[in-house]
Amino acid sequence: MQVSKPKFSGKQITKAGKFLAFGNYEDNSEFNHCFDVLVFWRSEHSDSLEMAFTLLQKVVLPIEKDALFAKRLKRYVSIVSKLQRFESMTLKKMQDIGGCRAVVSSEKKVRKITRELRKNNTFKYSDNRFRFKDYITNPKPDGYRSYHIIGQFPSKDKTLKNIEVQIRTYLQHYWATALEIIDLFTNQSLKTNQGKKEWEDFFRLVGSLFSVLDKVTNYHNLSLEDRISGYFIKSEQSKVDTGEMLDSLAKIIRKLDVVKLFSSFANSLKIVGDELKDHEEAGYILLVIDPDNGQLEYTIFNQRDSDSAQEKYAHQESVAASPHNNLIVALVYTSSIEDVKEAYPNFFADSSRFIEHLTTLIHAEKIVRQSVIRRTMSNLF
Repeated sequence: MQVSKPKFSGKQITKAGKFLAFGNYEDNSEFNHCFDVLVFWRSEHSDSLEMAFTLLQKVVLPIEKDALFAKRLKRYVSIVSKLQRFESMTLKKMQDIGGCRAVVSSEKKVRKITRELRKNNTFKYSDNRFRFKDYITNPKPDGYRSYHIIGQFPSKDKTLKNIEVQIRTYLQHYWATALEIIDLFTNQSLKTNQGKKEWEDFFRLVGSLFSVLDKVTNYHNLSLEDRISGYFIKSEQSKVDTGEMLDSLAKIIRKLDVVKLFSSFANSLKIVGDELKDHEEAGYILLVIDPDNGQLEYTIFNQRDSDSAQEKYAHQESVAASPHNNLIVALVYTSSIEDVKEAYPNFFADSSRFIEHLTTLIHAEKIVRQSVIRRTMSNLF
């Protein structure tokens, strides 16, 4: 069977990316052309992404049967932002246009999964090397932690496309999505190191302290009291002065009124759509968020309707790309639609799980502070 030629050449794809990143958007005809090129190139990753997702599930489920899975084609605004931030980056060479993720309960399982993935030649390039970033061993400066590995998977035109696979713990997941909530509702860009210092310090400290909680055995099944106890045991084994970090974190939490602020974001977003809990099957969800009016609308697509979902996704993105528009558009996929808020809590301003684990640290800080007070009083008398 003869393989159809691509609709756009590699040079056209690269050129379109440059225009979308740095061109004059008032030239509607050029913008529309370049946007069509981007949508075409992104859609070319669909089959590759599906293969990567299937492989990820095959590797992860025997290790953690209740793992959380998600996949997505990168949002237009995220693609353009990345092209603007990295001078050498091109649309044609971008490695994470398609991405899928598994969220599991512990770093130990993350490591086991990554070892299994690296046994698959899909992740080994022609130079016999792996393309990966271990942000758990070497966190980003902002505190981000996760493990990324790039694989090459066949697409509809039989060429190999790069797909990024992420494996992270639940605590790392809640941290990352909480940061995105702050970016969304405070017009910052902490994700690209362009945020207010107090928030940068907050997330960096929480990231470090969550990494201590991640080392507590069976952490997610423990009571609050046992979580705190486990935290102190693991913090004593740590080479970092976690006591000082807790003190600094508590001061920022009080100053920014963090818990109340996150709650206000969740309450400000009116969700318009069907009840997600009534849809247990896998599928796509098109999200359209209007932060100015505090409204989120979503449309559910069955797994077999991916083409229709992508078509409507592209249309909504073209609307959102207007300079006078502040809409946020995303097309996400989960293995169970009712779990979409767990997989993408940032789009629903749902920080409840993040606050739950932040509360563990808040209680731990109170215990440390009370202990210091008691010692001080004992020395005085």
